[in-house]
Amino acid sequence: MKEALKKLNITFPVLIDNGLKIYNKFGVSAFPSFILIDVNKISRYQLPGYAPQSADKIIKHEVENLLALTNDQKVIENKPIYTFEKEDVGQFRTKFISEKLWGEKLVLNFYGRAGETGLNNPTSFAIGENGNIYIVDSLNGIINVYDMNGKFLFNFGQEGFAGENLALPWGIEIDYKGRVYITDIGKNLIFIYTPEGKFMLKFGGTGSNDGQFNMPFDIAIDRNKNIYIADSKNDRIQIINGSFKKKIGSSGSRDGEFSLPTAIALSNDEQLIYILDTNNCRVQIFDKKGNFVSKFGRPGSKQGEFNHPEGISVDIDGKIFISDTLNNRIQIFDKNGKFLGMFGHYGSDEGDLNSPGKSFIDIKGRFYVVDRKNNRIQGFSIKYIKTFLL
Repeated sequence: MKEALKKLNITFPVLIDNGLKIYNKFGVSAFPSFILIDVNKISRYQLPGYAPQSADKIIKHEVENLLALTNDQKVIENKPIYTFEKEDVGQFRTKFISEKLWGEKLVLNFYGRAGETGLNNPTSFAIGENGNIYIVDSLNGIINVYDMNGKFLFNFGQEGFAGENLALPWGIEIDYKGRVYITDIGKNLIFIYTPEGKFMLKFGGTGSNDGQFNMPFDIAIDRNKNIYIADSKNDRIQIINGSFKKKIGSSGSRDGEFSLPTAIALSNDEQLIYILDTNNCRVQIFDKKGNFVSKFGRPGSKQGEFNHPEGISVDIDGKIFISDTLNNRIQIFDKNGKFLGMFGHYGSDEGDLNSPGKSFIDIKGRFYVVDRKNNRIQGFSIKYIKTFLL
């Protein structure tokens, strides 16, 4: 362990929190890199753009604590998963204070090959009361069903344009009776199936009148049986309960207007409706009556900025998870839209993302996301850590 630390040229610890220690490494690079030590590993991260100046004030004896770690721990390279909010507090000192969130410990990963029991451009998924995972295998025109261990069970939908077949399925939701609702952007219809995949009925049709759709990308259902449909190319949300009930939004970029709304989420108490306004690169929030409440986000690649976001979910505490699709990352915000943290980067290894989309948070707080161009669903546990660098 001592030799490994010596090779890393560690000097002073600069962050200590919740049993984790991060050490600063100053080298010839203009940017500092940090060493994260936990009970399992030592990982190296580089933080471009930041140059803390306070290492001389850090308690040096923490280095001795570090050297007391067991010798069988390994030093491994990791890609950066931290983001820091910067606050200038003086000419020679920079202070970072932020709540950090990241995904860790992959808990679920479905790989697939087109035409078999695998996946070809998966776009959405839902978890049934029986624990089975229903995945929209869009380009295969079917719904694949797996158990929680990733074992394939069966599929349904039958690609094609026959009356009961799916053409280009995209969104999915499961109601309180276990019935499976599929949005089909090829037919502009909503299909309903039993949990076993037996066709029940369909509704909708192509158009812009009430109850008609133009590329319905997403669907959500509340406890009162209201069905919320992202009628994306019509730039509106339709609410249906047996028949057309109301609509939210119109085309535009002002408050309450949309440009390609692609995803819907409801707050845990179902008092708020979160709409991902994709082409406007923002989230809009409405009350249950459809009145505009607030918004956040803008185009870009910095913190709190989006590039064609396509997925949104809200956890039990009101934290909002956004699939920032073309930035290949997940961003997390508090219930007021304040940036908290992010994780993910482009790639195909476990934990990497390539066009993340639809997401879901289960009752244990685990985060699942469609990793569309990698043809898989990935699951993460979410770890929350508050850190301070003074």
